[in-house]
Amino acid sequence: MYSCLIVEDESISLNILQEEFQAAGYEVTALSDGGEAYEQCRHMTFDLVLLDMHLPHKNGMEILRAIRARSTRSVVVIITAYGRIESAVEAIKAGADDYVTKPYDMAELMQKVERILRSRANLLNVDLEEGPREAPSEPSFQDTLSAQVRDVIRKVKDIDTTVLITGESGTGKGVVAKEIHYSGKRAALPFIHVNCAAIQPNLIESELFGHEKGSFTGANTLKKGKFELAGEGTIFLDEIGIMPLNLQSRLLTVLQDRYYERVGGVRRLPIHARIIAATNEDLENSVREGTFRLDLYYRLNVVRIEVPPLRYRRNDIVMLANTFIDRFQKSIGKNIQTITDDFWDVLLRYDWPGNIRELENAIEAAVALCDDDMLTSASLPIRLSSIRQAPSVGVERQPSNSYKQMLNQQDAAIVAAALEKFGGHREKTAQYLGISKRTLQYKLKQFGLN
Repeated sequence: MYSCLIVEDESISLNILQEEFQAAGYEVTALSDGGEAYEQCRHMTFDLVLLDMHLPHKNGMEILRAIRARSTRSVVVIITAYGRIESAVEAIKAGADDYVTKPYDMAELMQKVERILRSRANLLNVDLEEGPREAPSEPSFQDTLSAQVRDVIRKVKDIDTTVLITGESGTGKGVVAKEIHYSGKRAALPFIHVNCAAIQPNLIESELFGHEKGSFTGANTLKKGKFELAGEGTIFLDEIGIMPLNLQSRLLTVLQDRYYERVGGVRRLPIHARIIAATNEDLENSVREGTFRLDLYYRLNVVRIEVPPLRYRRNDIVMLANTFIDRFQKSIGKNIQTITDDFWDVLLRYDWPGNIRELENAIEAAVALCDDDMLTSASLPIRLSSIRQAPSVGVERQPSNSYKQMLNQQDAAIVAAALEKFGGHREKTAQYLGISKRTLQYKLKQFGLN
């Protein structure tokens, strides 16, 4: 069952669409107010959105941008009057998948929607999930970005320089990319997220650059690529390290010459979008092994932002855990009143190889499995059992002073190890830890490491 949001201010059309799509097996949310739809799309993700462009309080373009800010997976079909096709074309440029004009044939609309949904599912090589989903939780992590990362974001947010974001999986690289886009002058323009790891290799070129009608079997219509849809906004190339070598050559040309051609096309199209790339791969090692082009690496690595893993940011664990607890107790229907010391002990001693994403999943499981209104180490996933201790007396929802002291001890050990790794070189140590030199100096004094 696909989840479907219908936004239409004409009550008769709204009722007809709702009845038809419910009869076809869709889980339908029907709204007539643009402002209400805008708020829904800021907090929920739907498989399909049927969107009228002219609505009270918020127009279709504003809602479309809210949708694309949260997800590139949602299929968006614009509904517009015949005399207003220009607005639908603008919506296509901003990230909508297709449009229909009023009056439309219901059977044709259904066929169009089903075809796009099937195409999207095949393209991502995954099944669309059932039901509306909460928006990605990454914006909750923005406050955990280090001062050094925030300083770089502030400096690059309004310029066109290419940015490369590196870090382990789950550290919040997508958060950094969105922060660059939405805090700068491009905030009102499209943010196009392309997950290179989620697209079948033989489809990446068409996805990025688009294709002409008839350029290959199955290319029945002209398709605009992500670079074209990004316009003057931002295109975020996530997991760039797995891109095939032949496509790396195409991307290098785009970065050098600022133009591209659609697959099967000959007309040069200019590129105006700002490019941000991210990877959890060691690109320097990939270059040595011959799986990543050296010239492309230099083109991407103009400004580099390294996002440190959670094990080097243990002071963030308590804040993040409390944020997730608040979220999941609301969605699951629990009322957590007490958290035991052994619960915090496990969280603070575990290395979190999956970083923030793993912590989020662990907290969701703990809230779901806990008894009554108390979280203990027994509530946490079994994979954390090796560092569990016997449950202790319950405390309020803050770690005790002893655990704060343990945090400082772990922080000191991490700083000391990093300092030794770089032979006492403080600038390299600060960069490795994702903190400023001033913060490093403070920590060295605090921990007696001068």
